Amino acid sequence: MKENVSIYKFRDTMVKYGFSYHGAKALYEYLEQYEEDTQHELEFDPIAFNCDFTEYESEEELLSEYDNCKTLEDIEDNTALIRFKKENHFSDKVVVEERFIIQNF
Repeated sequence: MKENVSIYKFRDTMVKYGFSYHGAKALYEYLEQYEEDTQHELEFDPIAFNCDFTEYESEEELLSEYDNCKTLEDIEDNTALIRFKKENHFSDKVVVEERFIIQNF
């Protein structure tokens, strides 16, 4: 039995598990593309997704977690790396930060 999940339900659920709004959206898009590429339908299991993927706020934070990886390319050689942008809106400007999600290895 499979459950069709909208991006809204996925995003709202994954935010409860600690993902950012933008990170949950990026993960949803990644998983949708995976399903399309492999013709394998995934089951909506937010606990498993939370265990399998981790969001990082910066390249430095990500690389500090993996001593054997010195660059993002090293990470990509070992696992899935999802890059996405997070926009912060302030009264006088918009700041765009690059963020990362990896499939834990």
